[in-house]
Amino acid sequence: MATPSADLRNDGSRQGWLTPLRSVLHDRSGALAVYVGLMMPVLVGIGGLAVDLTSWYRAKRNIQSAADAAAYAAALNLAEQGLDQAPDMAAIQAAANDAAARNGVAGGVTVNPMADPQAIEVIATEPAPLFFTSLFLDAPPPIAARAAAKAVVTDACVWSLHPTQRGALTVSGTADVDLDCGVVVNSDHAEAALEQTGSSCLSATAVSVRGDYAGACVSPQPEIFTPDYGDPLSYLEPPLDEPCDWPSQVVVEGNSQGGGGGGGGGGGGSSTPITLTPGVYCGGIDINGGEVIFEPGLYVMEGGEFRIAGNATVSNNENASGGVTFFLTGSGGNYATLTIESGADVLLTPMTVPPYANVLFYQDPAAPVTGDNRVAGGVTMQLTGILYFPSQHVEFTGGSSTAESNILLVASTLTFTGTSYLNADYASSVLPQAAFARLVE
Repeated sequence: MATPSADLRNDGSRQGWLTPLRSVLHDRSGALAVYVGLMMPVLVGIGGLAVDLTSWYRAKRNIQSAADAAAYAAALNLAEQGLDQAPDMAAIQAAANDAAARNGVAGGVTVNPMADPQAIEVIATEPAPLFFTSLFLDAPPPIAARAAAKAVVTDACVWSLHPTQRGALTVSGTADVDLDCGVVVNSDHAEAALEQTGSSCLSATAVSVRGDYAGACVSPQPEIFTPDYGDPLSYLEPPLDEPCDWPSQVVVEGNSQGGGGGGGGGGGGSSTPITLTPGVYCGGIDINGGEVIFEPGLYVMEGGEFRIAGNATVSNNENASGGVTFFLTGSGGNYATLTIESGADVLLTPMTVPPYANVLFYQDPAAPVTGDNRVAGGVTMQLTGILYFPSQHVEFTGGSSTAESNILLVASTLTFTGTSYLNADYASSVLPQAAFARLVE
């Protein structure tokens, strides 16, 4: 019986390549050292080239990051200058150079305008680091990276802040939402961050969606997969806790007032309007019919509901501090919500002095996300100011076809279910620094 070693020696398919190897292994004349000596420069060269290529790849990545940062800074500077005038290219160049330097490219970058007047191109170039290849190259080759960014000055008066929700902004039923301003949706839902259904339509000056949208009646076509625009009102801070001025819910029915105690006016059955004064309302306010006038100042709703219904007529007086601000807060699961419905005739204007200048309704950011708020006013509902509900849902119907609301509406999620007309001029006046930039290439 043949041994395995004999089989290997007699295997013709292997004999061809084993013979030279066998001869080298048995060679005692130093030929192996010669072979190794001849191959050593090649092996060292391959290793050195691998080191250089790795360092070039890393350098390219770093330079690209610098180009991205420089393009973003340049476009943001362009946006802050305003898009209705010739840009100051020197200021844009300085902003780009500063951003590039802070990201490792100290020699400056090339800034070019683009065919789109809102876009800026930046090219960053740095010499490649040389190690082994310095033996063969007289000068380091340049490594270049390119980026482009677009300046955005938003006139958005409708903001949906939820980061992931499907239908974070929903237009449904027969809603006719005609906005003389822009829309921002921060949800990154991949199918329908903005969702339009039924026979409804949404018309705005611009629509920016972090995710995608679904619907056939949205104008203009939304710009999708944009960056998160953030919360334009994150600077607001809740007022300090104060004891209750009205320990229980204040109820106004017709022209009579009950509950709460400690202020206000009016009386049972009187035709005289009920006058309410600023303070802390523990349990909220329920206005069901009649006429109510709010004196100027800050109203804190500690739990319960702020409700206006029953064809009530509600307005406010003004003084040197402007009109009124309603802060909706609470504790645990009892946070105040807002409801305006049943044909209420509402005319409200905000305070005009810090810290709540231009804020009409401000819901505590700590309010539970499950809460709902509804603004479904009558044919003469006219609101002016900021409506800010950062953690809860708002359903907005609006007023008549002749009444354009001067509001900035910011909520976690939003649903439009009826005819709504919002004005861009007010939004841009209360958010004068709404300048953004986003990378496009």
